[in-house]
Amino acid sequence: MIVSSLNRIQVGQKVRRHIREQLYHEIGMSAHGIAIYTLSDPRSIRDVRYVGQTSSPARRFLQHLNTAKLWLPDDVPWWVKSPKLRPLYTWIRELYTDEHRLPVMVVSACVDSVKRRESPSGRRLSNVYGNGCGCSTLKGRSSVGRFRSSKRAVAPTVLEHR
Repeated sequence: MIVSSLNRIQVGQKVRRHIREQLYHEIGMSAHGIAIYTLSDPRSIRDVRYVGQTSSPARRFLQHLNTAKLWLPDDVPWWVKSPKLRPLYTWIRELYTDEHRLPVMVVSACVDSVKRRESPSGRRLSNVYGNGCGCSTLKGRSSVGRFRSSKRAVAPTVLEHR
């Protein structure tokens, strides 16, 4: 199975266009601080596959898609140094194999600092993503940025907004 018939330049152009079109901010574009974001299959945005944090969502989205190296033939992403992240990039590559789909990024919250993840809103995100969707919890640095396998069935979850 070949991942892409497009070359590296063509994939790069597609990725940059995709980021402009498929990066959503539930909290508004003017929010500052550390963004808590999710990656999901575009066919099922509520089925969160990855929860992460970044100070620059568009740049981080680009990093995720570039790290998947979609122009390379189908292969286990051996170039990903962290074994914990390989399932994420395998999923992105599998998604791309299926009709050239790419994940959707949704910024769900912004916090002033990493310590704010322990705040009521951080705990609410932890409950929503950690317990409701089977994703990571947001308590502690090592738990953010975990990939959730799609093997488990999960109920859709609605975020509470103030």
